[in-house]
Amino acid sequence: MQITDNLALGYIVLVDGQKLINNIIELGTVSRWSHVAMVLCNPSDITQNPSAANQQSWYCFESNITQGNDVHVIAWKDFISSQNSSSVVVRSFQYESGKMANSEFLKAVVNKYLNRPYETITSELVLSAFRANTSEDLRSLFCSELTALVLQDLGLLSNVKLADNYVPADFSLERPNSLKLIGAKLGNEIPVQYIEEGFFDTIISYFAGFTRFISQKLSFNS
Repeated sequence: MQITDNLALGYIVLVDGQKLINNIIELGTVSRWSHVAMVLCNPSDITQNPSAANQQSWYCFESNITQGNDVHVIAWKDFISSQNSSSVVVRSFQYESGKMANSEFLKAVVNKYLNRPYETITSELVLSAFRANTSEDLRSLFCSELTALVLQDLGLLSNVKLADNYVPADFSLERPNSLKLIGAKLGNEIPVQYIEEGFFDTIISYFAGFTRFISQKLSFNS
């Protein structure tokens, strides 16, 4: 897809899907989030109130097994349409002066990963939930790996932690200390679409919440 000029990395997108594959990811990562993506938009459309922005000119940059099975850019309206059974929130980037990448550099980073296949190495996906990958394989990419790579390439995220050891929850408020951004921070999670959870998804959400609570207690007491 041909994208316009004068673009910035505007938002992180988090998806709470209701399909079985989404539930498996949420259970495995102990989180309500099964997918993460990025919004490319005009710098003037980066706001903590995205409903006031011109979303017609937004693009979504993602790696998704259910939408093309590769790394791609699609119009925001088409992305939202594809997530008709999912809840979606966005978190706006808030940049320090001079830290927002210019449009040409951003497009070069996007083109670097465009059209690469969705992750084909199952073990890499599984190990990411435990932060246990020891090397980076860029031949195929899953959603949170792509997001971390883009942030690292833009100089917004340290590369000390391998990109394939990030999961969608690391970009959410569930794990506020997981993402060590450089020269930027993320805003609150602003809903752009809400779908009521199904029975199975509700059980997983409760289980994930309970597991996070226990983990936090153990961390606090250790």
